[in-house]
Amino acid sequence: MPQFDILGDGTAMGLNLLWFIVTFGLTMLIVTVGLGRIEKVRQERDALTTGNIDRAQKLSDEAKALMAAYEEKMVAARSEAQSIIKAASDEAAAQATAAQADLAAELAAKQASVEQAIAEQTEAAVAELSGVASETAEVAAAQVLGVKLDSKKLSNAVKELGNG
Repeated sequence: MPQFDILGDGTAMGLNLLWFIVTFGLTMLIVTVGLGRIEKVRQERDALTTGNIDRAQKLSDEAKALMAAYEEKMVAARSEAQSIIKAASDEAAAQATAAQADLAAELAAKQASVEQAIAEQTEAAVAELSGVASETAEVAAAQVLGVKLDSKKLSNAVKELGNG
């Protein structure tokens, strides 16, 4: 095999060894420079990631603080709304009670005036009825019995019958 003939030739072997050393050295130089750059990029990314994590933690803490403040404000707003609702409810109840009392007083006054009017009309009707009854009795006595009765006595008798 011709590729193994190099082992027998000393100059070819030295030349191959020289090229091997040069190639190995260049490869090591490239790998060293490349690894250095890779390490630098990795460190930059680690720093960036660590910075992002720190910023994210800081933002998370701020968000939690804002949420706690928001919840406190909501509790205060709810409490204030409840007190406003209670005050409005109490005021509405007081107004309703006052309106109910006014209405009851007005209705009582109307009832009293209506009862007074009914009493007056009843009295007038009874008086008129007494008058009509006494006139009717006087006319009936005159026609049936042919007797003329005293109007005053007849009126008093009819009134006594109405009261008794």
